[in-house]
Amino acid sequence: KGHRSKVSNLRPGSAAHRSDALNTGDYILAVNGVKTHSLTHNQIIQLLKNAGEKVELEVEYEIPNAPVSGSTDVVSRRVGVVLEKEGGSFGFTVRGGHMHDPAKARPLIIMHVRPGGPADR
Repeated sequence: KGHRSKVSNLRPGSAAHRSDALNTGDYILAVNGVKTHSLTHNQIIQLLKNAGEKVELEVEYEIPNAPVSGSTDVVSRRVGVVLEKEGGSFGFTVRGGHMHDPAKARPLIIMHVRPGGPADR
């Protein structure tokens, strides 16, 4: 209660794992419109278990700050990649990009590549 609920694990092969929409470390702010900030861990688990065939999650995640301009800590490399969707997914999660508030814009980052998915092969 009174804290943000963090995704600590995604069971391999589960719908959440296959969706490429969630990552460990993401915060669950709401389950089917029910805000989670005042719920216990067990109450949130019950909401998820009772969701049925479809669940709508409100999720928040952190994106690392962009490196300082002129920094020598970043090495860039450019390659071309062609992927074919499998089950409606390319098998990776992307975060960042342009936002309505320019102060919140972050570089586009591939946060996770699903093992065995199209991007992994």
